[in-house]
Amino acid sequence: MSVKGNEAPDGWWRGEKEVKKKCPGSSNSQVRKALKQFNGDVEKTVTHLNSSNAGGRNTPAASNDPPPPQGIPQPTKTGKAEKTEKAEKAKQDDPLKWLNQLPQLPRPMSPLIAAFDDHGFDLRKLIGAIQVGVLPELVRGYLAYYHEDDAKQLEDDINQIVEGFPAIFYVADTNNHKLLCYWIKYGGNPNVSYGILKFPLIAFAILRGDRPRTKSAEILRTLLTFGALPDVIPAAYYRPFNKELPKSGPADSDLIDIQDDNKLWCKPAIRPLLASAMSLMQRYLLYLASRVDPSSGRERALMHRRDAEALLGLHLLIIGQEMGVKLLRRRLLIHLAMPSEKPLVLLFAGPSGHGKTELARKFKDLMALDFLPVDCTMYTHENEMFGPKPPYVGSENGSPLNNFLTRYSGNKCVVFLDEFEKTTTSVWNTLLIPFDQGEYMDRRNSLKVNCVETIWILATNKFDDTIHEFCKTNKRALLNNQTATLQSLIKQLTTQLRKECMSHFGAPLTGRITEIIPFLTFSPDEAAVVANKSIMELEAEVLRPVKLPETKKGDILVGNVQLDVSSDPAVCSKISNDYYAPELGARSIHGGVGEAISKSLVEQYLQDGDSFAEDQKKTQFTVGINAEKEVEVRLVSGNT
Repeated sequence: MSVKGNEAPDGWWRGEKEVKKKCPGSSNSQVRKALKQFNGDVEKTVTHLNSSNAGGRNTPAASNDPPPPQGIPQPTKTGKAEKTEKAEKAKQDDPLKWLNQLPQLPRPMSPLIAAFDDHGFDLRKLIGAIQVGVLPELVRGYLAYYHEDDAKQLEDDINQIVEGFPAIFYVADTNNHKLLCYWIKYGGNPNVSYGILKFPLIAFAILRGDRPRTKSAEILRTLLTFGALPDVIPAAYYRPFNKELPKSGPADSDLIDIQDDNKLWCKPAIRPLLASAMSLMQRYLLYLASRVDPSSGRERALMHRRDAEALLGLHLLIIGQEMGVKLLRRRLLIHLAMPSEKPLVLLFAGPSGHGKTELARKFKDLMALDFLPVDCTMYTHENEMFGPKPPYVGSENGSPLNNFLTRYSGNKCVVFLDEFEKTTTSVWNTLLIPFDQGEYMDRRNSLKVNCVETIWILATNKFDDTIHEFCKTNKRALLNNQTATLQSLIKQLTTQLRKECMSHFGAPLTGRITEIIPFLTFSPDEAAVVANKSIMELEAEVLRPVKLPETKKGDILVGNVQLDVSSDPAVCSKISNDYYAPELGARSIHGGVGEAISKSLVEQYLQDGDSFAEDQKKTQFTVGINAEKEVEVRLVSGNT
């Protein structure tokens, strides 16, 4: 009998309703497992369930022994048990004794498929599978099966202790942010801690982060997105985020919050390890998370009811644009709280390379929405963007935008119109009814399409001069980063942008734009984080193994390279100061990383060794600032 995914054949639970009626204390999964075990025999299933403990998955039956008589001394822990307890306390008191290696659980003997588990949810089996690299999608399927059965019970189960550690520690230790995301979505607590020192998960994830560093940054972003509190890390590690940290960690005089109850874990022996492990990107993420006001109870309840909890992490999606993201979050919450018959229409206005496209794409990923990008330089006229109307040739084919709107009629989706200023008045006029009434006519058959749930994002560079001038005029205020002042300035800017939008696009279209989100140029510190992101992407690229396929297609010649940066703040600030051009945005910084690091690294790599081999030794490079205060790439060890 075959089983597909986590589904079980119908025959396994014939009579399920009858069994549930006779065994009300048993969960759906227990009933199904028992029916499977007894080949659908209802009587045997009922007898089995009623004679076993129905109080929870894998929970030992309650003892029927009478309580011990009062006044009689009970046995005390002696010998081996007492030594074990003392050893455990000593281990918890010294993180260096356990930090480098969590216990290894046995490899599962059967597939991670819920329908095959006769005894219900098995946390140890699940953790064992995770430790040997099971696919995240299989873990999601396993969790989804039991979540549907009993969501509260699953939440209790996955927050249990396994071999002394919270189960989620094992998940974070994989450095797989997708797996961690699934775990938390099904009830995992991102704020758990271990031991008597309350060693927080977020600190464990930073210290256990592995290469490439992009993965470690995504793990931290995931934890913060789902509510991990940044204040368990001493503020001196990320305020300011672009300050050089001493190798021994922040000075004692800077650790003003080290005596807080939630920082008992941060002992002197841990501080240099934490300073060494944290990338500039991670410090920036902690800084961002610390600046966001906690969501109110009603805001959280709203996001839960609308299945939009992911909005909690909106502020962590891109570098910079802190005030713009706050505007977007506020508008989205209002839209969720008071749904309108009109779709949400957003205008992202700002210079190229400052996050408009990145925010749109990451927003759709965060909300798990289907997304259609439209390059308006290719579809400038109405018939190009939407397709010709009948009876013109080609009307039966529609267009990518026409067909996307039709396919998602009545459903949430995102349409991203990039470089919208390149379009003509014919496009603007066609968009008036969809923007105002949430209706559109399919060009192929003239049927009405419901696009009320469509989120429209229009991106434009049309008002760059205004934004550049705003950033120059208010440079000091922007650097001071005082929220109240910034809110007032951004309000003035959006008012000015709406006037200019009306002048260029006309009053009818501008009046249908729900919110204008300005994208500002990067501050020097933000530009340094962009450089750090680019360097970490380079680290990940060159770390890949060398591949030499016979077809020569898809080969990787520059590989198995470890790239270490001696000082993130110094190197990244130098590159961003030398190469950042506000007119080009992040592209100029990426180009600077290529010029300052990639070029030299590849040249030295090609000089090292006689040939390429898939099993060649690891080549190590370090990047730092030399005596001339220039970025220097140095070969540490290679193949010659």
